[in-house]
Amino acid sequence: MLKPTGRGVLIIKNVMDEVNYSQKGNRLEMVKRLER
Repeated sequence: MLKPTGRGVLIIKNVMDEVNYSQKGNRLEMVKRLER
C-alpha cells in the first residue's frame, strides 16, 4: 500500500466478488453479485 501505483487492482479485488484476467493480460472481467 505504500507504493504510489498499483492500488487500483487492490481496490477492485477487495470490492468485487470475482476478478478474472485474460490470458494475454489485456482484458479484465469484474463480477459483483447484488442481493435482490
